[in-house]
Amino acid sequence: MADWPDGCGEIGSLYLYSTPSKERQKAWGNAVIALGYEIACDVFLPERAAAVRAGFGVQGLNGLLIAPDCGSFVEIALLLQHAAPPPGARGPEHDKPQNCDKCGRCIAVCPTGAIKEDGVDTLTCLCTYIYQYVEMPEADYPKMGKRILGCDTCQLVCPRNAALINRKPPSDLSDCLKLEELLAKPDIDRMAKYKKLNESDVKRQAILAAANAHRKDLLHLIEPCIRSENEKLAKIAKWAAAQLR
Repeated sequence: MADWPDGCGEIGSLYLYSTPSKERQKAWGNAVIALGYEIACDVFLPERAAAVRAGFGVQGLNGLLIAPDCGSFVEIALLLQHAAPPPGARGPEHDKPQNCDKCGRCIAVCPTGAIKEDGVDTLTCLCTYIYQYVEMPEADYPKMGKRILGCDTCQLVCPRNAALINRKPPSDLSDCLKLEELLAKPDIDRMAKYKKLNESDVKRQAILAAANAHRKDLLHLIEPCIRSENEKLAKIAKWAAAQLR
């Protein structure tokens, strides 16, 4: 889990370690191929359901995989192997969050109320607004906080994550996530080490973050975006400028 410095935007903890994860996935793939199996990487399958069926953990009320030793801060990588299912393979009875504590903390803290007892409304999850650029209602702008990418809110309160330790993010990342840097000229190449992002999308999130952090000193960097040809960027810049004035 990441402990972000003041004055920075925030990205989900997953992205701090996604590059090493991809390197491990490649190594696993090479090892399986060396054993004589044919595999496919990065396949489009329901990876959380696959992980639950494989016995790696359970599905929480927030829809995420909860692993016994790691909590929900895990990344799932799929390698599709042409082989018969192992004996005792799990069935659909394991798809429900039967082993989740069901404490309801994730439901209580979800910024948009997307998590319910019967599942997650992904269309109103903040991550959907960020990743898929679905049109976000103006009423949800303040709920975005200082998020540039990802949302860890439901995971931070999960009892299964209580033993995890907050760590400072890498200095090279926190430096390029300073809001003034993101609004002036985002260092997309530097950020690509963790996640490939589009400059206009980063600016859009940075504008929301600046407004939600009450950074009036950054108004001069936000106002030019009101005239942007990118309609979503211009709309959010107009809202943010009104808040800061």
